[in-house]
Order: sequence, then structure tokens, then C-alpha cells
Amino acid sequence: MTSKIMIWDLETTPDLVGYARANNLIGRSPDEIRAAMGDEFPKLIYHSIICIGALVASRTANGYEVQAVGAPHVGQRTERELIESFVNKIAQLSPQMVTFNGGGFDLPVLRYRAMIHEVFAPGMHNRAYYHRYTDDNVDLCTYATCCPRSATEPR
Repeated sequence: MTSKIMIWDLETTPDLVGYARANNLIGRSPDEIRAAMGDEFPKLIYHSIICIGALVASRTANGYEVQAVGAPHVGQRTERELIESFVNKIAQLSPQMVTFNGGGFDLPVLRYRAMIHEVFAPGMHNRAYYHRYTDDNVDLCTYATCCPRSATEPR
């Protein structure tokens, strides 16, 4: 197992432009597009990343030593630049990742948005981050009561 660990989370906002393009609403006002989206949680493809917060640490003999903490956001960089920087750091470190509902939300949204912005992200496939039952991406939601799962799933 790697000695690097990355604890991370995405913050998103609805992608009104993408939703409008996909649903023949181009030229409509943001309020009209939001109304068309409805009150339900938008599909993952319709989330724009506005912030990626992360903590990077290394395992030492005495526990973990924090090496970096940050939360770059769209006020500092474009969404494409946020994604590119983040996936490049993952490729460089190949860390064990820790998320909360990362398998159900953060990783799929990151993948969709990388595809939309044509960001090449080979480091995301260096380890089994997209596989549910590995130590490469520990999803804390799997172990919490807020994310129900079947009694037959392994713990």
C-alpha cells in the first residue's frame, strides 16, 4: 500500500449551460433553465465543479504528516484548470484516496467533467479508484448509516 493518502471532496453547482444544450433550452434565462431542471437532484453529468478540496499526507512512524491542504475554486481557476491540476497531482502521487460518497458522486462527476473539458487523466487509472471494494479509494459513506446498502454486501 502507498504511504500517501489524499482526503478530498468536490463542491458543485448545476451546469445550466450543459443542461440547456442537452435539452434544447439554449437562449432561455437561467431561471427558466433551473425551472426545467426541476427540484430533483440533477443527474451527475449536470454538475459543474466549483471547488476541489484536498488534504495530502504521508504515513510516518508516528502516524501521518500533512503535506498539503487546499481548496482551489473557480474564483482562482477555470473548472478545466481545477480538474487538470487535481488529476495531475493524483498521477504524480498515486495516493490512497478517501472520500465520503466519492464512489457515488465525486469520482463520477470528476470523470464526466474531465471528459467534457477533454482533460487527459491517465493517473485516475493507475490504481483501482473506480472499483468499489478496494483500498485504493476508501469511501466512508459505505460505512455510514446515511448510505444504505444491502445486508449481503461485504463490509
